[in-house]
Amino acid sequence: MDKRFLSYIFFLLLALSPAAVFAAQATDAEKVYTFGVVPQFEQRKLLRIWRPILNELEQRTGL
Repeated sequence: MDKRFLSYIFFLLLALSPAAVFAAQATDAEKVYTFGVVPQFEQRKLLRIWRPILNELEQRTGL
């Protein structure tokens, strides 16, 4: 094989190995969920609408 080709393969392996390690660590960690609300109303109205929904989700999921 060409030395240039082997050096490209080696470089790719070095570049991708940290990504594989971090991906494995992410699956072992506790899952975190983020919930976002698009502000289409006044802040108080949004709270009135979404708070019961978020409370129900929290109760059902235990998060």
